[in-house]
Amino acid sequence: MKFTDGKETVEVHVLDASGVEWTEDFYDDAPTPDGDGVCHVPDARHPLEQAFDMLRGEGDYATAPGVGCTVEYDITDTAGGTVESGVRKGPDGDAECRRGCGRLLTEKTECPYGDWGWCRNCSPFADAGED
Repeated sequence: MKFTDGKETVEVHVLDASGVEWTEDFYDDAPTPDGDGVCHVPDARHPLEQAFDMLRGEGDYATAPGVGCTVEYDITDTAGGTVESGVRKGPDGDAECRRGCGRLLTEKTECPYGDWGWCRNCSPFADAGED
């Protein structure tokens, strides 16, 4: 799906864990595309940041990180020159989400507090004020 703000155009493809594209479903509230299939928005990078939030399990997606999802993107300037291209992947299916905080903690992705078992926000004792 393409988005433009008149300065840049961002093309985004969101794929699920099996590689099926679900971009249109992800951006179901996007403006109606013009005749060239481009959605005109105030900030062309905002839809891309939404997809990155989904991968990280942040913002509106804090309780549902994009496990196994992939975001492919291209950013071009008004002349059509490439500004940035990339592929970002969400955590794999082996990651364990702790109590819905969105912190995906495994041996590979340490808790920000240094322990990969339970982050302080997700400790079973967090509500009791204990660690």
